[in-house]
Amino acid sequence: MQTRTAYHWHPDSRVFVATSQELESPEEPGVFYPPGDATFDPPPTVPAGQRAVRNDGNTAWVLEPIPDPPAPTPPPEPTAEQRQAALDRAIQRRLDDQARAWGYEGLDRAATYAASTVAKWQAEAQALIAWRDATWQAAYAVQQAVLANTRPITTEAQLMTELPAAPVRPNT
Repeated sequence: MQTRTAYHWHPDSRVFVATSQELESPEEPGVFYPPGDATFDPPPTVPAGQRAVRNDGNTAWVLEPIPDPPAPTPPPEPTAEQRQAALDRAIQRRLDDQARAWGYEGLDRAATYAASTVAKWQAEAQALIAWRDATWQAAYAVQQAVLANTRPITTEAQLMTELPAAPVRPNT
């Protein structure tokens, strides 16, 4: 059996997409039937910046410029809940980072030493707890002001400058 090259186009855009080898009809030697969305008429040589497109009447290939890709869709603005959650994570990261700088696994672990019988650990835990409480009180005050529309939504960097400074490590 003989084969013949078929030239396929995309069913929606009608842009040339591929070739295939089609077999002749077993019942009609020498007769070839192109598959749907294909022709045996080869597209022209396509210069750079252009593409071959099958015309609406399916009678010829035409060249057209390749269109510019669509502009990327910007990601959606985060919801108020998402912004608040991101700020909460940043605050907690700041608290945990300070506790880690003092040798604890995080603030939650440092806080377990508040009743320690070792004066140094107890003092460090109490200092970190007091700072944690002051930090969250300040953060909630900012959140309430934003919700009351008495101040604009803050950025993470701006919020960090408004929170209490990290405590000085106690000397005991």
